[in-house]
Amino acid sequence: MLYDLEEKIALFKNLIEKDGLSDAYLFFGQKGAGKKTFARGIANFLEYNIFDAENRPLFDTTYIEGEKGIGIDEIRDVKRFLGKTPLRSTKRLVIIDNAEKLTPQAVPAMLKITEEPPPCGLIIFIAKHPDSLSEALRSRLIKIYFKSSSKKQIESCLLAEGASEKKAAEIAKKSFGSIGRALNLLNPPPIEKNEEPTLAESIESAIIERYSEHPIKNAKSLAFLLHKEEVAKRLNLNQKLQRKAISEMI
Repeated sequence: MLYDLEEKIALFKNLIEKDGLSDAYLFFGQKGAGKKTFARGIANFLEYNIFDAENRPLFDTTYIEGEKGIGIDEIRDVKRFLGKTPLRSTKRLVIIDNAEKLTPQAVPAMLKITEEPPPCGLIIFIAKHPDSLSEALRSRLIKIYFKSSSKKQIESCLLAEGASEKKAAEIAKKSFGSIGRALNLLNPPPIEKNEEPTLAESIESAIIERYSEHPIKNAKSLAFLLHKEEVAKRLNLNQKLQRKAISEMI
């Protein structure tokens, strides 16, 4: 579902219908603000004329996760993909999540694509902060900010998903303005047996736990954890060492 994004939906519908899209965008904002979900909505609208986040087969869209880094080989794949003729849409769309994980070798190749975009190409970069991308690259992108949601907006979203008023209020307090986080707390994704949580998941769980206990008393550890969450998002860290540092701090 696309919650609290009505203005952006109207804007991009209008741009697509009037053939007014730019070649490349940067969607930025905190985790869970709807950046990736909204990008999926654009893909669906381009191929099916339906602006939602349903998992339909997409023929003119490719998605790069980027969690472990985005290297030169991935950018070569992007170039090949964008160079082909669209099958269902007027565009070939590349969604690059965790764009801050572009390697130094990949940045010049990506910059060249944005400087000489294919006629039917559209690239959406997703990151938490614009300054996590190189200055040269981000100067080529139209920046779209995804703001945090209010407690009331999050509660309305949770009620629409079937939560009770009490449950919605409890989760909204722990969501830190993130609808994505709130939905995960309402319906936690399944975890395979013996699967170890990622570093980011461990940090997020620790933040929620300490905030729920006593946000003022735990202010120091919360600041530490939020910093670690930010660093973990930008850099490839040694997860074992980071887990040890976090356990010693909290």
